[in-house]
Amino acid sequence: MPSIFTTYGEVETEIPKLPLKLLHRLKDDACYSVFTAHSPDLPHTQENEPNCVAKLVFDHYGPEVHQALAPEFAPKLFGRSSKPGLNYCVYIMEYLEPCVGADGWISFLNLPRAVATVARVEDQIITILEKIVKRLQNLKLVHGDLRPNNLMIKMSAPYIVANPVAIKVVDFEWADRSGVARYPENRNECAGYPGEAGGLIEQAHDGFMIEKFLKEWS
Repeated sequence: MPSIFTTYGEVETEIPKLPLKLLHRLKDDACYSVFTAHSPDLPHTQENEPNCVAKLVFDHYGPEVHQALAPEFAPKLFGRSSKPGLNYCVYIMEYLEPCVGADGWISFLNLPRAVATVARVEDQIITILEKIVKRLQNLKLVHGDLRPNNLMIKMSAPYIVANPVAIKVVDFEWADRSGVARYPENRNECAGYPGEAGGLIEQAHDGFMIEKFLKEWS
């Protein structure tokens, strides 16, 4: 990520400028554009310890959709940083600390169906996912990419799902208002998305993806 992104501000105005220090990529992949970061203006201000995430986004992001789900169903969105003349900007959001030997978050993609505690909280999981889709529909918003890798679930320990269940949606690059949001032309057709590449993302599509996930996961 370019070192020029060292400050951020409110999503709408980007003022006032607040300091930001990038720390490490969340994945060991030079092409991965999500970093842990530190801002002394956010809680847990021990220097060089992550207290937020910085996501580098090209061209489009859906802050309205992100904020509509946060903080209950998405990470808190703290602000953004951009530079004149660049199509890139950085969105600063809550750090969902990974579950590594203690409590933390993992994606449904990495949650084995055989985890012993899943059965106990399965009804909660389904209810929360339905609430997420319902909120989007009520606000006439769409996410467009509700695959299991974009759904994070809280763990109280490795292999133990937290109870009560907490789920948060991430990755809002396709998200926007219904009738505006479109799928990219080069989407991964193996994911089984509804609609057409380059076509409008319809409100029913988010529910379709959740139902598809639950059917495959059960």
